[in-house]
Amino acid sequence: MKREGFEAERLVYYETDDEEKLLNNVFAAHDEFNLHFSEVLINYSFPQSVTVPSKFYNYGDGKKMLQLMHGDEEGEAVLAEHLPEWQLYNVYEVPKPVYGWISRRFHSGKYWHSYTSSLNNFLADAGSDSFLVDFKTGQFSVIVIKAGKFQLAQTFAYTEPADVLYYLLKICNEFSVSQKEVKLVLSGFLEKQSTLYRELYNYFVRVSFQQIPDFIKLSGSFEEYPAYFFSSLFKLATCAS
Repeated sequence: MKREGFEAERLVYYETDDEEKLLNNVFAAHDEFNLHFSEVLINYSFPQSVTVPSKFYNYGDGKKMLQLMHGDEEGEAVLAEHLPEWQLYNVYEVPKPVYGWISRRFHSGKYWHSYTSSLNNFLADAGSDSFLVDFKTGQFSVIVIKAGKFQLAQTFAYTEPADVLYYLLKICNEFSVSQKEVKLVLSGFLEKQSTLYRELYNYFVRVSFQQIPDFIKLSGSFEEYPAYFFSSLFKLATCAS
């Protein structure tokens, strides 16, 4: 992405079960990684995360809280990010091989967890409830805001539309949120013509797609896709601006 005017130039997307091997292969396949960049922005989206009110946060307890929530995982780097406007800390895990690999090659890079960048870019309305729903291949994340206050950030696996509806309706029930009143803000890999989108629209009234900031320009191959496909990624540009 060009810094001047934040013009998106290229996006590559890979999936793997072996993160470190993939990183080596991707780095070798793209010569542009050897160029000099004024800034490198890194977005982690590993689901092992726990949010803690600022007044209760203690760095030394981060690993213990993650173990209680997600089990005892070995070989994980524990990171924490402060969200002062929400009076929260986001404590999360990144596999040490991945964190070490990225830190060695982009030692001056700036990083955020996807939950952090989403919350930092969201203007809460004390009078309304919102679900920020971001879709990736086979999984989606949900950030729940009720009456302007953060309630939940979690990632779920899914294979069919019924799975997504089950989790969203269960969240409505657990947090006493109205299906008719909640704002469902969608982003990521979701086609408007898909069965999943039609099902969401059947169950929720206030459905919209998240837009990218006005100062980011999409050109070339990006114009072939809806802007909301990339909105969660471009939140990083807003964090750094």
